[in-house]
Amino acid sequence: MSIRIRIIDPRRTFVAHVHSRDTDRSSRQIWIAIHPRERDWAAVFCNALDLLMETSKVDRQRISFAEGAGQISWLRTAFWTIIRLDLDAFSEKKRRLLAAALLKSARYSD
Repeated sequence: MSIRIRIIDPRRTFVAHVHSRDTDRSSRQIWIAIHPRERDWAAVFCNALDLLMETSKVDRQRISFAEGAGQISWLRTAFWTIIRLDLDAFSEKKRRLLAAALLKSARYSD
């Protein structure tokens, strides 16, 4: 039996956390996703929000959820995407949970 360790997985999207600003009632995070092919970010993030039982409304390059208390938007370029996550009116634990779930879905979904 052999074990194979892959440090770089070609199915994974590399997402780097660039900026974070947290206050008592809100937080904002900015990520950069480097990807070799175009991604359907609306489907990726809507699937994660559905699992968290958050209702979402999709615009062109933005998803609003929790009746406007949260928003994720993205700006696509040829080889990377800038993703902005804004969360208002959630507890600190809920903000961390939502950010972690959306970050993992950006990294690991096809």
